[in-house]
Amino acid sequence: MINRCFFISIFLLSYSFLVAQPEEGLGPSSYSKHFSISGNNILLTINAGIQTPTWLYCDTLSCNEFKPLDTTKIITSKNGVGEIIISNLTSNTGIVEVIKNQNTIEGEYNFTLIARNNQGSVKQREFKIIVRAPMHLVFVLDRSGSMECPDEEATNWPCNNSPNDSRWNKLKSAIVYFLEKFGEDTILNEDRFNVVYFSGAIASSTDTDPSKSINGFISVQDFKAKIVDNMESAPRELMPFRLGRDGTSIGEGLFHAIKNTFGNAEDANTTQRILLFSDGEDNRSSLETNGGNRIVKSSNNDSKDLSDPNIDELEIFTIGAASNASIVPAASQLDEIASPDDNPNSTSRKIWASQHTFYDATGTTGFLTTICDNLYMQLLEGYSPNYILFKDMKLKGQNKIKFALNKKVHRLMFDAHFEKPYATRFEDLKITRNGEDVTEWASINYGSYYIKVDFNFNDITTFDSEGEWIFTCNSEGFIDKHFNRSGSSNLRLSATADDTAIKLRFSAGNKKLRVGDKITPTVSLKHYGNSVQDAKVKVTIYKPGDDLGDILAREPNNIEPNQEQGGYATSKYTYLQLNKPEVLKNYLNKKVKTIDLEYTPTGIYKGIYDGLDVAGVYRLVYTVEVDIPGLGKVKRMKEQTINVRVGIVDLDLNIKERQVTKDGSTIIWTIRPQYMSSKGKKYIGPGYSYAIGIDKADVNSQTVTDLGDGRYKISFTPKSNNANINLYFFGDEIYTGKVKDFIPRYKRGLSFHGGITKPYNTMDSLYNDGIYGEIDLSYKLSNNLILEGVGGYYSFEPDFNIFGATLFLKGYFPFVKNGVSFSLAGGGGTYWPKGEDMTTGVAARVALHIPFNPKFKLVADAGYFSLHQSRFEFSNPKYEFLTLGGGLKFAF
Repeated sequence: MINRCFFISIFLLSYSFLVAQPEEGLGPSSYSKHFSISGNNILLTINAGIQTPTWLYCDTLSCNEFKPLDTTKIITSKNGVGEIIISNLTSNTGIVEVIKNQNTIEGEYNFTLIARNNQGSVKQREFKIIVRAPMHLVFVLDRSGSMECPDEEATNWPCNNSPNDSRWNKLKSAIVYFLEKFGEDTILNEDRFNVVYFSGAIASSTDTDPSKSINGFISVQDFKAKIVDNMESAPRELMPFRLGRDGTSIGEGLFHAIKNTFGNAEDANTTQRILLFSDGEDNRSSLETNGGNRIVKSSNNDSKDLSDPNIDELEIFTIGAASNASIVPAASQLDEIASPDDNPNSTSRKIWASQHTFYDATGTTGFLTTICDNLYMQLLEGYSPNYILFKDMKLKGQNKIKFALNKKVHRLMFDAHFEKPYATRFEDLKITRNGEDVTEWASINYGSYYIKVDFNFNDITTFDSEGEWIFTCNSEGFIDKHFNRSGSSNLRLSATADDTAIKLRFSAGNKKLRVGDKITPTVSLKHYGNSVQDAKVKVTIYKPGDDLGDILAREPNNIEPNQEQGGYATSKYTYLQLNKPEVLKNYLNKKVKTIDLEYTPTGIYKGIYDGLDVAGVYRLVYTVEVDIPGLGKVKRMKEQTINVRVGIVDLDLNIKERQVTKDGSTIIWTIRPQYMSSKGKKYIGPGYSYAIGIDKADVNSQTVTDLGDGRYKISFTPKSNNANINLYFFGDEIYTGKVKDFIPRYKRGLSFHGGITKPYNTMDSLYNDGIYGEIDLSYKLSNNLILEGVGGYYSFEPDFNIFGATLFLKGYFPFVKNGVSFSLAGGGGTYWPKGEDMTTGVAARVALHIPFNPKFKLVADAGYFSLHQSRFEFSNPKYEFLTLGGGLKFAF
C-alpha cells in the first residue's frame, strides 16, 4: 500500500485531459498541471507556436545546459523513482507529446523546453507535471440551528431574522468559492464529491427534484452546479430558512460519512478526504476522546474508531467557523478529530477559523471564504500556492492592494472577501500590471460574499507575472441595505501566487499544544530546490488576553444551555457577551508579539515563542520578503491558527472539590480540575465532558456530567469493590488508584516557621524585640481538627532566649472556596529560659493558610505564650511574649 502522507498533502484537487488538446505556444514563463495516474497514456500535447522549430530540453526547472530533443527522452520524478516520456513526434513539426508509461507513478515531474527556428523565434517554458490518484471528497456540514446566526453577532438563539447574512448562507458561498479555487490546471475528471448534513441527526442530500439531488459521488462540475440548491433543499421539510432543531452531533456526521458514504473501508485507488465544517461543539455525546480514544457514534450507539486500521489513510480536515468555535473545549474537540496523535506519518490535518480569524487584534471581522483560502493553500502546501499579500480594511469607495511580483508564477489569484452579502456587482474592478490595464485577461467569478479573479499564465502568452500589480475595486453603493443590518462593513483583499520556482513550507511545531509548551515557528524557503538564505522572515502572533475557560468557570450565573447553543461553555460565553461584556474585556484584548525568524544551518528560518500561557486559539501571520537575482522581488504571507489546550491537569490543585458519594452500586466522583500556568492556577472550565472518562477496563458503565462551573460529575460502577481506576483527560492520566483513595488524606504535616518576637507585659520592661524559629510536626485527627507538636527557639534583645516544646490542638475553618482557611489553636508545654530551670506554660495561635497545592501551604500566623514562675505555679506568669511570622507547611 502506498504511503500517501506525502502525496495527500500536495495533490488535493486536479483536472486532467483524457485526450489532451495541444497547448498553443510555449508561453512566456511556466506551466503547471495535475494529471491522473489512471486513464490514457498521453498526458499533454505541446505546440511550440512557431514553424519548423528545433527542440531542446533539460530535465529540471532551472537549467544551465540544454540537450537536443531529437528522440524519446525519459524524465524521472522529483524523488527519482517514477518516470514519464517526452517525445518530438517528427523532426519538422512543432509538436511534442508528454506520455506516461508502465513506470509512471504518483509524483512531480519537472522539465524545461526550448523551441527555436531559423527566423530567430525562440520560445522557452518550464513544465511541472503532477501525477496523482483521483480524489473522493465528502463535505460534512453542520446544519444545526446556530448556523442560522450571523457570525459576528452574540448568539442569542434563535436568531433566524437575518437569513441573508447567516453562517449557513456564508457556508454555501464559501463552498462554491473553495471549488472554484481549483482551476482546470488542478482538477481531475475522475475527482468525485459528496455531502453529508448533520444537526442532531443526519439530513438527506437527496431530494425529489432530480436537479437538486446529490446521490453518491459526482463530478466537480455536477457538484458545483447542484450544491447551493441542495443545501437549501436538504431536508425540504425544514424550509423556509429553518435548520435543525435537535442539537449538534458532529460524531453522527463523521460516522455517516465514514461508514455509509465511504463504505467503511479504504480505497487504495483514490485519495479519501473529509472536510468537516462546524460552528461549535458537539452536544449530543456522539464523540468520545477520553483515554486516548477517537470514537464517533451514531444515534443507535453504533461506533467507529477513527484510528481503525481500515480507515487510517482517510484524511480529515476540521474547520471551526464563527466565534463559538474558538471556545477552548470546542476548538480542542475539532483539534482532536484532526490530530489523532504525534505520529509523523499521520495523514490527518486541520485548518482553523475561529476567534483570531473572525475577531483579530483590531476587532476587524473576518470571512468564511478566507478559511477556504487557507485550506486551499494548506492542502497544496509544499508545491506553491501562498498569499502574496492580504489586507483587512473597512469597505469604502475605493479599496486597493499593490505589490511587486516575481517571475515564474503560473497562476495569480486576486480575491475580495466581504463580511456581508452584496446585491450588485462591482462596476469598477481593475487590475493593472506595470501601469497597463490587464483586467480583460482575467477570469472573474462572483459569489454572494466574494469576487474571485484568476490569471492563468498557462493560457496567457502575451505577458508574464513579473511586475508591479495593483488590484482596485470601486465599492461605492456596494452594500444593499435591504439585505444587511446597519453599521460599517469590512473587506479583505488578497493576492495569491502559484509558483514554479518558489516553494514555501510553514510550521508552528507540535500538533497537540498545551499551556506551558513552546512553539518553534519555521519557514522553509527554496528557489528551484535550493535554500534561500537572505530573506526577511517574521511571524506575528496574536493570542487571547486571558483564559476563557477560567473566566467561564468563575461566572456565578450557571446559564442552562439549550441544544442549539451548545453546552455550558457556549451558553455562558453568549450570556457574558450580552450581559457582562466587561468580564470578557481582558480575554478579547489580544496580545501581539512579532518575532524575527533566523536562518539556520538546516536551511530553514526558525524562531522560538514561549508565550503559550493561556488556553485558546492563537493566530500566526508570517511574512517573507526577498529579492532573488533572475527571479525578482518575492513577497509572501501565510495565515495560520493553532489551538492551545489547557495545561497538565492536576486534581490535587483543588483537592477540596474532589468528592465521593454513592448511590447504590454507583460511585459518584465530583471534580473541579485545574492546571498551573505562569499566570497562576486556572480552572479548565466547562465544556470538556467528552474528554473526561475512566478506562473501560475498570468499570462496567460510566457517564460524565458537566455541572457548568468547571465541575464534572463522573458516575460509574466499578467492576469490583477493589478496582484500580484510571481517570483520563484527553488521553492524559490524571488519576490512578483505588476508589477509596480518590481523595488523598494527608494525615501528617511538617512545617517551618520564623518571624519576630515581641515581649509583653512585665517582660516588655526587661527585653526588646527579637526573632524566633519553629519546627512543627502535625497529625490530622479529622478534616477540621489537628494535633500539632511545636519545637521552637525564641530570642530577645539583649542576650536572652527561650527554648520550648508546645503541644497544640488546632481547629481549621474554611475561609473561601479556593482552599484558603484560617485556624485557631491552643495548648501548653515545657520551656527553658536562658540560665533558668525548666518551666511550664500555655500558648494560643491564630493562622491563615494559603495552599499552593494539597501538599504545600503558605502559613501566616500570630501567637501568644505565657510561661509560669515555676513548673507547678500557674498564676502570675513570669514571661509573656507574642510572635508574628510565617512559614511553609508540607503534608504527607
